[in-house]
Amino acid sequence: PLNSKIPCSLLQNGKNSEVIWRYMNGDDLARRHDQSPSRWVINFGDMTEDQAQKYREPYQLIYKRVKPQRDKVKRLAYKERWWQFAEKCSALYKSIVGFDKVLICGNVTKHLSFAFVESKNTIFTANVFVFNLQTWEEFACLQSTLHEVFARTFSPTLETRLSYSPRDAFVPFPFPQSTLSLRNAGEKYHEFRSSIMKSRAEGLTSTYNYFHDVSNSEPDIVELRKLHVLMDQTAAAAYGWDDIELG
Repeated sequence: PLNSKIPCSLLQNGKNSEVIWRYMNGDDLARRHDQSPSRWVINFGDMTEDQAQKYREPYQLIYKRVKPQRDKVKRLAYKERWWQFAEKCSALYKSIVGFDKVLICGNVTKHLSFAFVESKNTIFTANVFVFNLQTWEEFACLQSTLHEVFARTFSPTLETRLSYSPRDAFVPFPFPQSTLSLRNAGEKYHEFRSSIMKSRAEGLTSTYNYFHDVSNSEPDIVELRKLHVLMDQTAAAAYGWDDIELG
C-alpha cells in the first residue's frame, strides 16, 4: 500500500494510473468523514510478469518491496507470481464489475454500520465485508435495528465489539418479501448521515457515539435518531409488523 500521497515517480507516466488502485480498509470506513480510501495500492491483477514490466515504475517499486518478502514464503505460487496479490479474491471482484458503488461494513465494530462507497478501481482489505447490493431498500434493511439485533444474536464478539459474521448474520437473514417501501427511508437516512459526517468532518464511529449518547441533544443528532426510528418502523411494517410498538 502507498500513503495518501503517491510517489512522484509513479505519476510521471500517465499509463501507471491503470495499475494504481484505491485501497479501502476498515479504518477508512469508520473514521473518515467521506469514507474514502486514505491509501493506494499497485494492482497488476492477473497480468504476466512481462505485462507488469510495461509499467516500469510500479514494477520496480514492488520488485524492491515485495519480491524479497515473497522469496521467504513457503508457498510456491506466492514465490512464482510474486508481482500479483497473494489472495486476489477473484470471485468478489468479478461479482462487482461494472458497479459504481457497493455496500460495505467493517468486520469488527463498536457500532454496526453499512455504507455505500465507490467501488471502481478499488481494492478492499480483509477487514471490510463487501456486498454486491445496490439499492436503498437493502441498505435500510441491513442498517435497521432489526438486523442489528439479529447480527448481535448470531455473530461472535471481540472484547466488547461485534465481530460481524456474513455467514451467520447476513446469509440466513430473512429479508422481507417486498422492500420497496424502504427505499425512501433508506436513502434519506444514508444521505442525512453523510451530511452530518461531512459538516462535522468526523466518521461513522464518532457519529454513532453521539447518536447513542443520551445526553447529546444537538439538532442534527436528534434528527438522525428520528430518521432511524422511521427506518426501523418502515422495516418492521415490511414484515407485516406495523402493529408492534418497538419501544
